[in-house]
Amino acid sequence: MKKLSVTELLGTRQIERSCTVRHQEIAMFLRKMIQSARKTEVVDVGAELMKLTNNVICRVVASTSCSEEDNEAKRIKELLKRSAELIGKMSFANSLGPLKKFGFWLYRKEAKDLNARHDELMEKLLRKHEEKAKNNGGDIDRDANNDFKSEELGEESLSLQANEGTGI
Repeated sequence: MKKLSVTELLGTRQIERSCTVRHQEIAMFLRKMIQSARKTEVVDVGAELMKLTNNVICRVVASTSCSEEDNEAKRIKELLKRSAELIGKMSFANSLGPLKKFGFWLYRKEAKDLNARHDELMEKLLRKHEEKAKNNGGDIDRDANNDFKSEELGEESLSLQANEGTGI
């Protein structure tokens, strides 16, 4: 399974295909940074870079953007955090020897809850994926919101530099 995942996700064909996704996500990131600079807003660059990374990975793997809604990204992060904590607890319970069944019994409800949340998240992603396929006539990668030209970014950047030079 690991070999199949690596060849499918990191294969030459997939890397070439993800080039446009990376370009679009980087362009959206830069647009956000330019807009924030125009408004002279403080931006958490680390958080924005995390969103960029998450969006690229989600779009390559699942053909959807996970950070379109900030609430959804936070839910995913919290779900993964709780899953990691539960795995640690269950690993500890497994090391208790004859008492390991008691440890699993303690965390059974939490494990079922996390499993239901994972299923809910996957169902939501699959529904979005199917809707996109229906709306775009089977072309999942086409997205009308990402028709961004790099020339626009260059023009915005130049106008921002000109404004900085004049003290505006």
